[in-house]
Amino acid sequence: MDDKTITLIVSLAGTISTLTASAIGFYFTARARTASFRQILFERQLDLITRLIRLQGRIRIYLTILAGEDKSFHDQAREDLRTCVRQFSEMEDEGAAILPTDLWVEVKKLGAHFTGLLNDYDDGKGISTDKFSDMVGSETKVALLGRATIGVDELTDESINLFSKQEDYEGLVNIKPSYFAKLHKKKNAKKDTM
Repeated sequence: MDDKTITLIVSLAGTISTLTASAIGFYFTARARTASFRQILFERQLDLITRLIRLQGRIRIYLTILAGEDKSFHDQAREDLRTCVRQFSEMEDEGAAILPTDLWVEVKKLGAHFTGLLNDYDDGKGISTDKFSDMVGSETKVALLGRATIGVDELTDESINLFSKQEDYEGLVNIKPSYFAKLHKKKNAKKDTM
């Protein structure tokens, strides 16, 4: 081999190794950037899901008070409920940007349940047991999807990993809130017979 051929081979090898090193550098730089965005997104999702679940519990309490016979707390519960439903609506809008689509759709459905029950109460129809049970079913689905989204069961050693796999998550997505509402109705029917 002559000197020109050797020089060409060494140059090509050097160029290829430089390109390979650059590509690896770009890859790890891109990974580092997405890791920080992923962490920020997870923190925001965790915060929002926690606030949503806490607020839906407060709304359920106010609706229970409004459904009760004792009217002494109805005015205060109605006012607190109005504030909570407004806050829930704001969180729903925030969720449009950071929640997984399936969870966000269920949050929107739950918000519609809250608004519907509030409108029924304002129209003098009271709080329907069936609609309340439907709302509880929707709340349960939102809570379960929220837990699956933030990986509660995966992060807790004592938990039973019920919802840790993608197919389990998709199974949750496909559960109709009416399933949970039926469970709630059965529970109430058992209480009535005792």
